[in-house]
Parts: sequence; structure tokens; C-alpha cells
Amino acid sequence: MRTRPILLALAVTVALLPGPAPAHDHSAPDALLVTASDSGEGTNYTTTWSTRRGDLCAVLHGDGTGRYEEPPVTWVPGTAIAVRFETRHRPARVAVTGYVAGDPLAGIPLIGGDPVPHELRKVEVDGKTMWEAALSPPPSPDLYLDVVAHWRDTEGCGMQESAWTFRAGLLPI
Repeated sequence: MRTRPILLALAVTVALLPGPAPAHDHSAPDALLVTASDSGEGTNYTTTWSTRRGDLCAVLHGDGTGRYEEPPVTWVPGTAIAVRFETRHRPARVAVTGYVAGDPLAGIPLIGGDPVPHELRKVEVDGKTMWEAALSPPPSPDLYLDVVAHWRDTEGCGMQESAWTFRAGLLPI
């Protein structure tokens, strides 16, 4: 007979816990490199994401090594290219570093390491609002990108940032 009141109290306690804030992402978004003819997910190699869990803050941190995926996202230099963040929340800051040559067998950049100019813009995809960093990369047949994005933590728990690597290359002719 004692287990029934304990289970009931537990169910009531869980029901009374505050739910997630409706306008807040509780984990890092996915990111895609998008061109006119192709798209591909980035390799997420580091994330620090804080979020509120009731009266407490939880911090998720993962760290690794960026890899540049094979095959690259197909892209013709001079055409549109963007990094799409699959979230309705605007990043507070985005930094894009570009490398214009690399070793495709090893998947590592070799030349460059320069900032890539970009402009944040809101886009609608399948009825969902998302954010893109529209890039102005140098004309290069091989492009390695390192992207770091920061969001404002609306719950006051700390840092929210994530980093990805992407690779774009010429369309096969």
C-alpha cells in the first residue's frame, strides 16, 4: 500500500516542474552548407550549450576534431553559397574562416585561413523560419570552411556556441 502514494506524489511532482521555454532551443542546431545544386551537413566538432532545467542550469560540452567531408558539397565558384542554421533563433555572432586549397585525400585545408565575408539573413524553408549566413567566398575550385556561431542564452545560464567544418568543390563536368 505504501508504493501507491509515493508514485502519485512523484507523478504530481513531475507534472509541476516547469517545461522548456517555448522560444528557446535546448540544444545546438544542425547546420548545412547550401548551394544552388546541393547541400550537405557540416561536421560539428565543438559545442558548448547551456540551458535551464527547472531551477538549475545544465551545460553540455563536446569537443573534437573538425573533418572535411568527402565528397564535398558541389559548388561553382561565383554562385550562391550559404551556411544554414536549422533554428528560428538568430545567431548573435557568426565567424567564417575559409581555406582555398587543401589535401582532399587527407581532408585538411592547406592554404588560406582568411575571414570569409558573410551576411545573416532570415529564410523560410518548408514553412519554417531559419537563419543563413550568405557567404562571399574567394573564387576557388576547392573551399574548406570553418564556421563558429554564438547565440544569446535567453535563460541566463551561460554560453551557447557551436562550430562546424564544411567543404565545397566544383561540379563534375
